[in-house]
Amino acid sequence: MDLPLYRTKGRALGVVFEHMNVLGATASAGGILDLPSLILKVTKYPVELVLSTFSNRSVSSKHIVQDISGVLFPGETMLVLGRPGSGCSTVLKALANNHAPFVEVQGRISYGNISSDEMARSFCSETVYAGEDDIHFPTLSTKNTVEFGYTLRKPATQKQSDSRFAAEQTQNMLSSLGIAHTKDTVVGDAFIRGVSGGERKRITLAEALSINSAYGSWDNPIRGLDSSSATQFLRLLKNISRQTGMSNCVSLYQASETMYQECFDRVMVLYDGQMIFCGKADEAKEYFENLGFECLGRQTTPDFLTAVTSPLERRIRPGYQSVPQDAESMAKAFRNSENYRRLNNDIASYYGQVAENVEYTQSFKEESQRIRSKLAVAKAIAPRSIFKQTYSAAIRYYQLLWGGSSYILHGPRFQCN
Repeated sequence: MDLPLYRTKGRALGVVFEHMNVLGATASAGGILDLPSLILKVTKYPVELVLSTFSNRSVSSKHIVQDISGVLFPGETMLVLGRPGSGCSTVLKALANNHAPFVEVQGRISYGNISSDEMARSFCSETVYAGEDDIHFPTLSTKNTVEFGYTLRKPATQKQSDSRFAAEQTQNMLSSLGIAHTKDTVVGDAFIRGVSGGERKRITLAEALSINSAYGSWDNPIRGLDSSSATQFLRLLKNISRQTGMSNCVSLYQASETMYQECFDRVMVLYDGQMIFCGKADEAKEYFENLGFECLGRQTTPDFLTAVTSPLERRIRPGYQSVPQDAESMAKAFRNSENYRRLNNDIASYYGQVAENVEYTQSFKEESQRIRSKLAVAKAIAPRSIFKQTYSAAIRYYQLLWGGSSYILHGPRFQCN
């Protein structure tokens, strides 16, 4: 089966990041407001709005992740591991240039020799973050949902009609993800019967893949998938990376040994916002064993790497003393290790081989420009003209109206679990 691609050139950039710190707003005390408190809050809002607009008061913030460094060469895929709350999603968002949720992102992030600011300003659709949540219109069919994305992303150089291009690409994508049989089924949600939860997750992944971007962050993309479907998606992602040079970061909370060995080139391990390892995937297990941690007999490598960040799950090898066990000391041990020196050598190699090589950046910019319509707004996300976008949106609105009226006529169909 052919890979679901319409763009194979100009996607080989990779990403490098050095000493990245992400600061988030400090959570304020909250609770249920009584009526006097609510009236007072509404009364004070205009004053606070004016003060926040014209004053230089800084927002109270805290570090979410600290001193994160790493590199992804074109075509590489990195696994990000850590317990919930360790900062995995934050790192994925920061690398995908999704900085809006944060107070500040410090440090250097570059895609080839394109800075994160330039990427956000001129090529914002080339870095994609696919979150955990599956947000769709429940009354649209799978086919209509995915085709809308392809219609908006159709390259200007494609001679096919919009409908034929979208239909062919959608069929190829759905077949690659193993959900071609759901194309005429509504997506559904908790109240409208539609596709299964695992199929809905793959629809989300199909929409993200339809962009054909240069970089992608995938936040726990196999949640709700069975082992076979999860492995199928990760292999598809790896094959796309190899053929196009696209780079990816993936966070997983349940990864098999097969997934780890076949689908990932590098791995990053986070512990309470600190980076305690980043390097080649085949070096991580040996590093932590040499540090003094024991991998149990039937424990997979991803489980072992995550377990070292849990006081209840990690095991110390017999005979080892003074093993670092808190986030700060483990991060310091990594920065003093030979693996960290190799990481810095890889970063230097990336600058020499990719960032300073004009061919990578020139190919990327030329391809990004080639697929755009001459009538497209200069810095718009979609490469189509505003007229094509409006037409596609009108068709989608009609589909929503038709689906909604059908739902009203036939009545609600609740999911039975």
